[in-house]
Amino acid sequence: MNASNTGTAGRISGKRPTKAEAVGGYVGREDAVGQLIETLTTRPGSGSKLVIQSIEGPGGIGKTALFEHVLQHVDRAALKYMTMKGSGKPGTQSDPFELVQTLIASSETPTALRKPLAQRFTNTEEIRAVYGELTAGAKTALQHALPELPIGQLMRILNATVGCGQRINTLAPRSKLYLDFDAVEKSLPKIEAALKTLPPLLDEVPGVLDKLGLGKVALRNAVRANALNALAEAFVTDLTALLAGYQRKNFLRPSQARVQGLERLLLVVDDYESLVANFGEFLVSYLVPRLKQCSFETVLVIIGRDQLALGHPGWNQHHQRQLAPAIALSALCRQDMDKLVLANGRTGREELDRAWADTLGYPLLVCLWMDEAREAGPGAGPSIGMLKRFHDRTTHWLNEEQKCWLDHALFLPKVNVETFTAALGDRGEAKRAMKWFECDGSVRDAQGKAYCVRPYVLSRLVDYLEATDPDRARELRARASPAAGVTTPISKGTGS
Repeated sequence: MNASNTGTAGRISGKRPTKAEAVGGYVGREDAVGQLIETLTTRPGSGSKLVIQSIEGPGGIGKTALFEHVLQHVDRAALKYMTMKGSGKPGTQSDPFELVQTLIASSETPTALRKPLAQRFTNTEEIRAVYGELTAGAKTALQHALPELPIGQLMRILNATVGCGQRINTLAPRSKLYLDFDAVEKSLPKIEAALKTLPPLLDEVPGVLDKLGLGKVALRNAVRANALNALAEAFVTDLTALLAGYQRKNFLRPSQARVQGLERLLLVVDDYESLVANFGEFLVSYLVPRLKQCSFETVLVIIGRDQLALGHPGWNQHHQRQLAPAIALSALCRQDMDKLVLANGRTGREELDRAWADTLGYPLLVCLWMDEAREAGPGAGPSIGMLKRFHDRTTHWLNEEQKCWLDHALFLPKVNVETFTAALGDRGEAKRAMKWFECDGSVRDAQGKAYCVRPYVLSRLVDYLEATDPDRARELRARASPAAGVTTPISKGTGS
């Protein structure tokens, strides 16, 4: 957690920092900061070109803030890093090609280049163009073959199949894990039959130029057979040319000159859970295996809310030797919390006690608490603008279904499958809601004998809902009271 905008540590290049150096203007997390700096500054062991470092913890615990803080204190120029970052967005589904383009567009180097890095990924762009051409043709053909079915759903099926590493013109069984097939379940045989006959997705017969490695048919067939494999091969070919130089085996492929001053790749994947459905297979089964074999070194940082292996079993099955010990974040201790509040100008013992009671050291809530304290005078409640910021920041990583569950939970004095079932009207949905609630430490209070919403969070979110949609608030309260066996209004928790 940042205590202030001053007191930054010196740049760190190759040595492990002392705790004082690592912390700088950042309160707490000394061990996590030290471990992450060591990962970024230590060369991989013999025989390994890849280190995978996960940063884990529930939403709002400060994972991204920790990484950004450490990045400010690492001299990437001295370490010769090229940096790429990609982040998921809850409720969206980007295909691997879009996500790789995001990584390329985010590329950073320590010094300015005459030709932007984004223009140097010629092989990747060629594969992306082929894939775009094939899927555009498939979309047109699907609309013609199955005019009665929604094209958006059909293309999501196509993208999910590609994301599983299957032929484009098949319906991968594993894609059902990531899609709601209920709307088109009766049409699945018809969809699969159509995919298998679409002209844009059928293999072409290679010509003379293709046999010489100069034609495009072999490239299109490779994308049809396994788009993820073709994409990973092209992406790593371009990375190798930039970081390690021309490779003889790639003499027939377009290539860029090596960039002086770059030798290592820092690849960052943030909000991993939002990406795993369509990007997980590409990362685990296609990209990471190639990065292990590259002539340049890579540090892969994956920031997520859950343990890495729970997102994809391949991390432990195939990449155990490259996994550094996970950095698992929890709430700040009372001592660090007091330091943070004091550093932000709140000095009274009453304020220190209230800050701890409201947030229990949970970093997101700490930031929101301090924003509110700065805005409001003594005894004044938060403004509607502050309530909106509170709502947006505590729910921004939730999808629409989870936001609905949270709205119901606000009015339940205790949260369990039984009360969720009564409020939601469906036990299956209640079980899903409960599984989510137990894992979201930013809103879940586990201090008592039953789960409930953290009082501080409950207070602000209920106030916001009552101010913006009073009918919805009354409806939820009415549904919650009989569900929980209470008839009195729900307490809105602590306030200031």
